Amino acid sequence: MRTHKLISVVLFSSAALTGCMASEDPLSDELVAEATQAVSVVLDVRVGGSQAFVRVDNDALYGWGANGSSQLGDGTTTNRSAPIHIVDDIIDVAGSTSHSCAVSGAGLVYCFGSNGYNKAGDGSWYTTKATPTQVLGVSDAVAIATGAEHSCAVLASGTVSCWGHNGYKQLGDNSSVQSNATPVAVSGLSDAIAIDAGSYSTCVLRASGNVSCWGNNGLGQLGDGTMTTRATPVAVSGVSNATAIARGSSHGCALLADGTVVCWGSNSYGQLGLGVGSAAYATTPQAVPGLANIVAIGAGTFHTCAVRDDGAAFCWGLDDRQQIGDGNTSGNHHYAPNQVPNLGGSAVSIDGGDGTTCARLSTGTVKCWGSDSSGTLGNGGTLPGSASSTPVTVALP
Repeated sequence: MRTHKLISVVLFSSAALTGCMASEDPLSDELVAEATQAVSVVLDVRVGGSQAFVRVDNDALYGWGANGSSQLGDGTTTNRSAPIHIVDDIIDVAGSTSHSCAVSGAGLVYCFGSNGYNKAGDGSWYTTKATPTQVLGVSDAVAIATGAEHSCAVLASGTVSCWGHNGYKQLGDNSSVQSNATPVAVSGLSDAIAIDAGSYSTCVLRASGNVSCWGNNGLGQLGDGTMTTRATPVAVSGVSNATAIARGSSHGCALLADGTVVCWGSNSYGQLGLGVGSAAYATTPQAVPGLANIVAIGAGTFHTCAVRDDGAAFCWGLDDRQQIGDGNTSGNHHYAPNQVPNLGGSAVSIDGGDGTTCARLSTGTVKCWGSDSSGTLGNGGTLPGSASSTPVTVALP
């Protein structure tokens, strides 16, 4: 659920944002700038629980959607129905149900939102972070992931650090402590290149093409052929040529070098894409039938999506809030990939949250579908009702 989370826009000047963060280890002045230009290039889109983010020109970060726990980091608890400028110089971002984290170009990590189980990583206990607050002891991060109550970063060395809740061993340091308020090193990793987290587990893509996971494994979400919770990373069985990974709450998927997709873990809503009548879970990776020439994948809490090399997008799994995007409003599960129509352009990347999915298009636009209960469609609140079964355009500034 990156990971593995876009015409009115609220803008923050450097002075205003720096002032409101003064008591919480603020970002340096050069990272915070007033957004005065129209967005012309969208670099990435990420959907958290019910909040979403885009990185745009010069790595500026915009966010919208749910903000009741300050998970947008704008100093308020006001939901946003259109993108607001948060901060500049961000190279990666991830969000979960109540908190978000971002990596700066300098390799620093900032978290914002709820700090339950100390998942903000600044050494404090449970204090909500209304604005981006620096994680202690991390200075060379390149990628970030957020679970329900924990956070992890890949470092430039290929090692991984995690912090927050550890009740299911999701910090990966072979300890039995319930939480860590500052980062700890994950055991045995030195070649991680990408990361994504489920609710209470974590996975990394390794430079070798292997995938390793740790944490809760009650539904086979570690993919190692067992249902045993792991305090240190274990290899996902049979995956040696992965190029990308995506995690839902209790399932995982990998994009392979040949353009196919394999998934493992919970299949209670069809999120593994194995078809009607398939098992409720899989402890080892299973090939998703009917998918070929895939170039990108993304996962929501209980659904999964993929982008083909011709720009077509496909989703499967839970559709209770129309997050599959195929025009169906019945609320039925989709046990196999369904094509998302009416994108209005070729999809480049895709990601999902609790009930919303968003895609970045080659046209430079971003479209979202599914739940809009917290403004997660990002279209300025112009859509009647609380959901859309087909894509709507995000109101980028």
